[in-house]
Amino acid sequence: MRTTTACLLAIGTFYFGTAQPVDRMKTIHIEPVEVTAKNMEYLKNIQDPNTPRPVKALEYRVAKYNLHQDSRFTKDLDLYEVVFVDGTNGNGYIRAQFDKAGKVLASNEKFDAITPPFEVRNAIFKEHPGWDLYSSSYEVSYGYGKEPKKLYKVKLRKDRSKKNLKLDAQGNYLK
Repeated sequence: MRTTTACLLAIGTFYFGTAQPVDRMKTIHIEPVEVTAKNMEYLKNIQDPNTPRPVKALEYRVAKYNLHQDSRFTKDLDLYEVVFVDGTNGNGYIRAQFDKAGKVLASNEKFDAITPPFEVRNAIFKEHPGWDLYSSSYEVSYGYGKEPKKLYKVKLRKDRSKKNLKLDAQGNYLK
């Protein structure tokens, strides 16, 4: 008991004895900084609340990509194509086209083994009860100033039967 008390007393003395006096401390005020992606318009058009998380992560990488810091950048070219690959599982990629200012002009995206959002799954299983979803992919086609086209391709199976379906991001069937 005496050893424990002596240790606590020694630690407390050292801790409080080496503390900085209050009058020596200075407060530094830092102005708030707003961080925005270079291609916010791309992100606003391409993403919605139902966009799968791995897709959002790669789309964000595309939006904040700085073309001018790329070693291959030269001012002679008007159009640059860069391919971004999903580093977590390698199931997706985005092929983006940039102008010489670094703005995303177009992109083609494809992600395999993506779980469709609730609205899409709900539409599928409401129309096809008892079927199993065994494969899915998500594709996006974006062009600057145009509405992006988002497509889920799913494969269903039940016993020995198989079906291939195409749906938009809201769960509407496409032909």
